[in-house]
Amino acid sequence: MKKSCYFLFLLMMLFLFSPAEAYSDSTQKEKLIFINLTRIDYSDLTACLYPNIKYLLENGGVGLVSTRVQGKLTPEKVYSAIGSVSSPMAVNTYTTNGLIGLALHQEGKKTAVLGNADLPWQINRAARIMVADDQGEVDQEIAGSEILRFDPQFPFGYCTDYQQLFIQLQRLLPETHLTLIEIGDFERLEGYRSMLSDQRLNLLRKRSLQRLDAFLGKIIEETPEGTNILVFSASPSASQEVINNSFLPLIIYQKKGKPGLLSSISTREKGLLTIGDLTTFILDYLKLLGKKARFSVMIEKGDWRELTEKSDYWLTNLAQRKVILRVYVYLLIGFLTLSTLLPFTSGLKVVCYTKEILPLFAVFPLSLLLIAPFRIENLNLISILLFLITIGIWIFYKKIFKTSLRAYQGLLITTSLVIFFDLLIGSELMRNSLL
Repeated sequence: MKKSCYFLFLLMMLFLFSPAEAYSDSTQKEKLIFINLTRIDYSDLTACLYPNIKYLLENGGVGLVSTRVQGKLTPEKVYSAIGSVSSPMAVNTYTTNGLIGLALHQEGKKTAVLGNADLPWQINRAARIMVADDQGEVDQEIAGSEILRFDPQFPFGYCTDYQQLFIQLQRLLPETHLTLIEIGDFERLEGYRSMLSDQRLNLLRKRSLQRLDAFLGKIIEETPEGTNILVFSASPSASQEVINNSFLPLIIYQKKGKPGLLSSISTREKGLLTIGDLTTFILDYLKLLGKKARFSVMIEKGDWRELTEKSDYWLTNLAQRKVILRVYVYLLIGFLTLSTLLPFTSGLKVVCYTKEILPLFAVFPLSLLLIAPFRIENLNLISILLFLITIGIWIFYKKIFKTSLRAYQGLLITTSLVIFFDLLIGSELMRNSLL
């Protein structure tokens, strides 16, 4: 009897702790596949020529990531920003380089990197910066020539081997929590741009997008439930660099998630995120921030087609802001410096003129808010209107108040009230203005 009980006990223990069950547990943990599509533009993704990319757009959360870096926008600067930015949700939590990798390793979670963007004359594995820890380490890395295949139609004969990438992804996915896939081919084509005609380059990009689309289709179909797919382009193509397009496309797809436009509290604009939001989402999804960052990136109702029009306006707004605010700041500094020096001069007329002009700088923010709803895209027109509106507002306040001081006080109160009511109704003026 005792032997029978002992035998039954052993069978029960084997059943409870069988390898199949352990594997099942590991696959239930959060998995994130981070696909880096450097040098692909939002217009490439929305061309509706690629069924699996279109499926992601229609069934995932779609947004544009506003990217601000010093100097020219390059993939390396974006990689570094993602891997080291201290996001609003994670402030004072992680502040070193290797933010994401370090956070994962501290929790005993694993990272992997697949793919490269190598050129025949230059090794390019920079994308790993995004998921490496503060020592530059990742748990698994397959980034050599074994993930390239020979293609006589591709410049210099070698391009990404998507079949090998997928095999390695399937092998590593049960063991890793964050897997970065560097597509590489589009970065290679940018490196070959000067050697190719525009027609040849466009043809190669189209073929590469078709191969990428098929690869994405396999990932969508054959990855387990609970796996998030994050598709991000860390830098625009050279054609978009010319117009300083710093809005980078992002798609977040989960099989049972809802579609829409991505949003966050940092921008308060549907479809627009920051680099910090992207970093926070990765940390949040992998449960590295606890409860304090729940829903740091949200999905709101909306259609990916809306972003095409929005991105054009955001780009125009950004270009106008750089010019107008820069001129405003330079003039403000100049007049403030002049005002500081005036007591030491004997120029009475200069003092009078400066005294009349300085209040206009206080009027300017109100002018920016009042003109915002019209969404004027012509820089010359908006500059003239801002100048006329600013002067008109100041003349109006000087007429209804007895002294310049009272007019100035009334102006500041009005500006404060406009901002306050704008906040109450959803910050529409602030979002559309150049402030």
